Amino acid sequence: MSQVVESVENQEGAMIAGNVLRSSRLKNPCTDAPRPIDLVHLSKFTLGNRELEAELLGLFKSQSHIYLDRMKLAETEEEWVRAAHSLKGSARAVGAWIVGDISERAEQTTCDTSSERHALVGDVRREVDLTNRYIEDLFAE
Repeated sequence: MSQVVESVENQEGAMIAGNVLRSSRLKNPCTDAPRPIDLVHLSKFTLGNRELEAELLGLFKSQSHIYLDRMKLAETEEEWVRAAHSLKGSARAVGAWIVGDISERAEQTTCDTSSERHALVGDVRREVDLTNRYIEDLFAE
């Protein structure tokens, strides 16, 4: 961490870099669980452009609900897989690893009954909601 902070030219940049490193995929000290968004990944992906990070997180928030609705309304296996795959890609692009992993599980699961799909959608929705609340909290600070 000290190498990253030392390479930052100004004090404000050093403070931001330190906060990003501490709040990335590291475990949350209160829950001992990974944070919903890997901010280090996101920062690397956007080359540190904070406005682009905010835009991508906003897109994820809106798209995640669209893909969830598509999963819920899927009438064919192809529609189900396409919606889960899209959510997985969107999540992984912003570093939402848990949403990406659970979406991949849904994508790879052949559901024979609507109750199985309903249960999977519920699991995905819980993680998406948790991640979206985390994003809202990031912007509230």
